[in-house]
Amino acid sequence: MATITEDDPASSRPQVSEPASGQPLALTFDDVYRETAPFVLRAMRRLVPRDLVDDAVQDVYVTVARRLSEFEGRSKMSTWIYSIVLKVASDQRRARRRQDRRVSALAAEPPASSRSPEQHAERTTRVRLLHRILEEMQEELREVFVLADLEELPGAEIASLLGLNPNTMYSRLRAARAEFNVLVRRAHAREGQR
Repeated sequence: MATITEDDPASSRPQVSEPASGQPLALTFDDVYRETAPFVLRAMRRLVPRDLVDDAVQDVYVTVARRLSEFEGRSKMSTWIYSIVLKVASDQRRARRRQDRRVSALAAEPPASSRSPEQHAERTTRVRLLHRILEEMQEELREVFVLADLEELPGAEIASLLGLNPNTMYSRLRAARAEFNVLVRRAHAREGQR
């Protein structure tokens, strides 16, 4: 049975002793949490903005709880945990950047009250057209299109979210953009016939 120990109290980095050959690791979430929490908290304080630390630490342990049974002891516990810390920190920073871009975009947009009735009507018409076109798109293409072009998520994240190979995701995105453009041209042609 593996136990979590510290090599050096000064470093307070958790480690897992080597399991006897062929023996599975028997770790409980409580053991892992107790031994790694100070390390994870310190790491997150260094990797993410202060106001994101608590959420980031929580996300690490949600991932650990979900994946603890997959840990086979092929690496140190600290290495495994730190890989999760890095992924969560990256996700948190990326989410913050997206949120900051949205806030900036909203701040740059004129308030609704300053739009003329014509501008408001034109915008409403464009939004309705967008929704009609999205409804006409094939579902698998629509998902990729919305995540990439409307939500502006990075390709790797989209592939991961949809469980796709990155090449498949980019192929679908090209097809989705082509289908979107065709549907826009058809919609404008129909409008022109009226």
